[in-house]
Amino acid sequence: MQRPLGLKHHLEAATRFGRGLLVGGVATATDMLALAVLVELAGLSPQAANAPALLAGAVVQFLGCRHLVFRAERGSLLKQLGGFAATEAGTLALNALLFHALVTWTPVPYIAARAVGTFLVFIAFSYPMWRRVFRVAAVVPVALALSLLAAPASADTPQRDDVREPSSCPICDTEKDIFFMPGAQFVLFAPSGGGAFYGAGVSIAPMLWSHNTEEFGPSQGELYVQASILSSPDYPGAMGLFESGFTLSFERNTHRMWGIPYFGLGVGGLVHEALPDVGFAYPKVGVYVVWHPNVVVDLQGGYHFPFEHLDTLAGVRGQANVRVSAW
Repeated sequence: MQRPLGLKHHLEAATRFGRGLLVGGVATATDMLALAVLVELAGLSPQAANAPALLAGAVVQFLGCRHLVFRAERGSLLKQLGGFAATEAGTLALNALLFHALVTWTPVPYIAARAVGTFLVFIAFSYPMWRRVFRVAAVVPVALALSLLAAPASADTPQRDDVREPSSCPICDTEKDIFFMPGAQFVLFAPSGGGAFYGAGVSIAPMLWSHNTEEFGPSQGELYVQASILSSPDYPGAMGLFESGFTLSFERNTHRMWGIPYFGLGVGGLVHEALPDVGFAYPKVGVYVVWHPNVVVDLQGGYHFPFEHLDTLAGVRGQANVRVSAW
């Protein structure tokens, strides 16, 4: 039975979140300063200066998270770098999407657009992901460990009768992190301008996780990058869809490896010789049909929102994904 979390735990969580806000503020200030320098002094457009400024802020964010926010110096540097890079890929995509939308469709100045977009992504996506990336196992004090080792076994020590049998569910009551899991997908896209496109492609998930515990946050999720080639009997040539994004389960502790509902967001670009080339956002919902450390199968559906030409290129989209890993 799980103990209720005490006041001390909540105070520690609030303090850690406050440190996260502080480090995030410094990283955002670095990002905004770099953005202003590149735009005002180097003469770049806000769109061209977008990615370099975000990268400068990301370096400050990683160092602050590892050494100040989560005090995770004992963790594996390479694993943290990999998880942070995967998280930042999703963060970059979301920040770029919000920044583009704000500077294109609203009169908000580009500096204010960067601040608003970054804060929203931090609260909804980045901080929950960093908690997982920089999680470090608790260390047993040396004195306690030695005393446990030195304590003689007692003959009258009661035997535990609550030892669980080995579970047939490899993701229940445990945490699994998988890096760089390849896969393939089948895609169906029906734009409002008419016709239907269908095809397949390849993908890679820089990071997937299954954390079926009582801790706050979604139990399953992933960051992904994918490319698909589609065709239609109504249009000549092929359509290319290039996309990155994330998915997060609705539940905190699913305690199963099948039928797990999730939501997500993808952003990317569409290219076709007979249609305009545009960027798009793809909000979606889906279900993990199977979530196993070596095989992940899911079905999803959503709406394809292009940044331009909404009257012809917006439409419903469905997708089936299979990921396979040997490790």
